[in-house]
Amino acid sequence: MATSLMLRFGQLFFGSLLCTVKYFSLAERSLRQLLATRTGARSPSMAGLLFWTIAGAACYGAALGCWRSPMQALYAAIKFPMLILLTTAGNALINWLLAHLLDTGLSFRDTVGAILHGFALTAVVLAALAPVELFFASQLANPQSVDALRAHRALLVWNTFAIGLAGLLGLRHGIQALGRRIPSRKLALGISCGWLAGNITLGSQLAWNLRPFFATPSTDVAFLRPNPFDGSFFESFLKSTWRLVTGA
Repeated sequence: MATSLMLRFGQLFFGSLLCTVKYFSLAERSLRQLLATRTGARSPSMAGLLFWTIAGAACYGAALGCWRSPMQALYAAIKFPMLILLTTAGNALINWLLAHLLDTGLSFRDTVGAILHGFALTAVVLAALAPVELFFASQLANPQSVDALRAHRALLVWNTFAIGLAGLLGLRHGIQALGRRIPSRKLALGISCGWLAGNITLGSQLAWNLRPFFATPSTDVAFLRPNPFDGSFFESFLKSTWRLVTGA
């Protein structure tokens, strides 16, 4: 029984992963057209970047919460844009300080603009993945079944990889925007490494603090946990991955 369940989860995971890769290039081209960032086109406004970031993140957030309940979908649709905007704000400050230390000549507005370029693409890619997320969730055990906890672990692992891949694509887009403002590739690489580290650490921990997004089956549907600052994302992810692989 455990083996068949693991095989089913593996088929769903890698099938969804293939769909993810297929969506990436389409979403990137669509965003470049929407934001008019092709060569020779004018730069997008901050308002435009914010709009696509919030809209795309809300779509994916709603898909995240649908597995548990419509109310959880509403909560996640509100919190996922909050997560991206808070990560943007924190990274903008950190990267502006780093840019100042490296004497790149970047203003705070330049830093925010480059980061928003990346997150806007990430959000639109995730919005394109919302149907994949809904399909993946629909094939798993429902939250009231005996296999609900295993389904929850599968969702956590799948969404971590999907969001991580979308984030890397957004990072590349942001680095390109940054490269147009910094003539030195060495300096641009240094800023980009700081940005990547900030995305991983700050974004992951903020996601943990703003949980639940699809809610553990044993807990009530809620906007926030009673103890949002207990534990860490990385600890939970490693435990979920181990238990999913071992069937514990």
